[in-house]
Amino acid sequence: MSEAGTKNKPTWMLVVGYINALIALLLVPILFGGLGILFGYLYKKHDPKQGKTLMIVAGAAIVIGALIGGFTYMLDQ
Repeated sequence: MSEAGTKNKPTWMLVVGYINALIALLLVPILFGGLGILFGYLYKKHDPKQGKTLMIVAGAAIVIGALIGGFTYMLDQ
């Protein structure tokens, strides 16, 4: 049951987007970070501020995940 005046937002998109951004820090940053950006873009229709925030976080996760992967590769050499 929803209260009067509340919007029906698909919060699962927001949660899945942030989970993908976290996974992008350790595994395949381009794939999981890209999915996070996609979910942020889709969620932007319902809440522009949170959608943009998710896209920024996922983009940062791509960069940080790639740096972590590069450093760990250099340490193995």
